[in-house]
Formats: sequence, structure tokens, C-alpha cells
Amino acid sequence: MSNSTLILNLVQSVGVICALLFTAYQIHLHTRERRFQNYLGASLRGLDLAKMLVENKSLRVLYEYSSDKLEKKYEDLTDDEKALVYYCDLIIFLCETVWVAHYERWVDADEWSYWKKWTDDLMHSRYFRWTVNWVRDDYEPEFIAALEARGTASRES
Repeated sequence: MSNSTLILNLVQSVGVICALLFTAYQIHLHTRERRFQNYLGASLRGLDLAKMLVENKSLRVLYEYSSDKLEKKYEDLTDDEKALVYYCDLIIFLCETVWVAHYERWVDADEWSYWKKWTDDLMHSRYFRWTVNWVRDDYEPEFIAALEARGTASRES
């Protein structure tokens, strides 16, 4: 094999390696962008929940703080209470999306702290606490622990 053939093979190999590295980098960027888009979608749905809270006065009971425990089974809840529970479940679902984005470092380190502050406020509501307990097995234990750990919206949460 001549030197020119070796050099040509080397150049081709380097070219292929560069193309593979570039492709891997593009896939990485696209994946990160997709995850961030998912987070943005959750944020927008959070705005929809806030709009519902403003428009539907019956949901505002979530901000009536009470240390009383709601001692009912799901079947015993009134229709209005069930609506509150489903609203709380939506909040928990969206918060999990943000928590995962925070945990995986897809968003700025302090982003979860805003959502955590909101859930800390909501944990004063007996309906929100009841809902967290009701859906506990549907979520990661670490996420539920983060919800229940009041006032710990640090970067490590």
C-alpha cells in the first residue's frame, strides 16, 4: 500500500469520525431542546391552572389554610370536593414535570424553587394534603418527599 493510499484512508476515517461526532452532538442538542419544550409546556399549563383559579371561585378554598385533616374516603367527597382534588392532582402532575426538569438539570437550578414555594403554600390546604396522600403511589417517592418537605426549595431538592 502506498503512502498516498494510507493518507487517503486516514483522512476518510477522520472525516467519518468527525461526521459521527457532529451527528451525536446534534442528537444531544435536539433531545435537550425537546425536554426543555416539555418543561415550557408544563409552565404554560401552569398558567392555565392559575387562570382557572381566578375564574372559578370555588377553587380558592385551596388558599384557606387549615391544620385540620380531611378524614374522608374518595367516595364520601362531595362533587365540589372531588373537583378540588382533581385540580390539585393536575397541579401535582405539572409540578412533577418541573421537578424532573430540575432534577435532570434541564432548566436553571433555581426554577424548581418557584414551584416549590407554590406547593409549600398549597400544603397548608387540607384538600391539597389529602390529594398528595391519595396520589402518592402514582409518583416517584423522591418527588412526593420533595413536595412534603416544606421550605426546602434548595438546589438539592
